[in-house]
Amino acid sequence: DDRWALEYEAIESDFAGTLYSEFDFGKHVGELNQFDGMQLVMGLDWGISHPTGCLWIYVNVPEQRIYVADEFMKTGFVIQESCGVINQITGTRPVEWRVIDPSTSKRNSQTGRRDMDEFARYGVTCVPGDNRDRGYDVVKCLLKAGKIRIHPKCKNLISQLRTVQRGDKTGEDMLDCLRYACVRIHDFMFGGNLLNVDEKPHEQIHYTPEYLRNR
Repeated sequence: DDRWALEYEAIESDFAGTLYSEFDFGKHVGELNQFDGMQLVMGLDWGISHPTGCLWIYVNVPEQRIYVADEFMKTGFVIQESCGVINQITGTRPVEWRVIDPSTSKRNSQTGRRDMDEFARYGVTCVPGDNRDRGYDVVKCLLKAGKIRIHPKCKNLISQLRTVQRGDKTGEDMLDCLRYACVRIHDFMFGGNLLNVDEKPHEQIHYTPEYLRNR
């Protein structure tokens, strides 16, 4: 919409440079305390020099709505420390799946192990996210359609939605968590296709809930 307004209507929006100009605090932020029938998923982004982030997201599949209920963001934690906090916040709530920055599926040059495996070792089993640019469009479409709602306590996510500019690759850790989760929700839970980035990078595969739970 920003590009259309600028290129074809010569109207420049005050938010045109913002990565997610579709975000509206009044529309997208609010409390929701009833999660009956919703499925819990999580989006993670891993880092030491930059923050490790995690979002707890409830999904109303029939209504195709997403509610971001909680967040964690911390710089300087090793994987074990981050997993400890994540598990503490999650508690006994069943999690359908967790999706993480796909770079964690590569072997760490120092340990010889995948960072994703280290997360699993400490009780946070994840699948790799889709890091292609289409993820930005997925989030934009969901925001524009009013399908995303965020709890006010998710201050870091809200701040980044408000301020991160297009092309800015720093300070978007929580936005990455949201993007990885939204792509998977869009493709799998809302009935689309999911690209298997691990095994068949050029093939579109229809996933089933059983396949993803066992993965």
